[in-house]
Amino acid sequence: MRQTCALLAKNAFELLSRQPSHGLGSKLSRTTWTDDCYWTISKVRLSPDGKHGIAYGVLTWRGQPQRPDAPTKVAGPLKKVWRLVRDEGSSQQQQQWQSLVADTLRRERQAAKAAADEAGAAAAAEQPAS
Repeated sequence: MRQTCALLAKNAFELLSRQPSHGLGSKLSRTTWTDDCYWTISKVRLSPDGKHGIAYGVLTWRGQPQRPDAPTKVAGPLKKVWRLVRDEGSSQQQQQWQSLVADTLRRERQAAKAAADEAGAAAAAEQPAS
């Protein structure tokens, strides 16, 4: 078990490199911290291999942002003790966004089908009867 945990452990850059926009806006926490202690990433420079770099962000400790106006360098990003913090609200927002996208696509398909039907009817009306 201990060996498996060691293999699953990731450093901060390995996690950020797999996120959209290299993790900008994501929340990183150490495995020993509680969910109300995390870094909100505001700037990342990754190396080409995605395992090294520099990350800046705002530390939120016990629910209180520390120096939110001046992002600071993330401490200890190469240690393999990092995890992504998921917001409960973000999953709900993501579901709402997905349903909005699905509704928009459905409306676009209906509009395209209606336009095709109108074009077919207009073409049939223009052809002389033989």
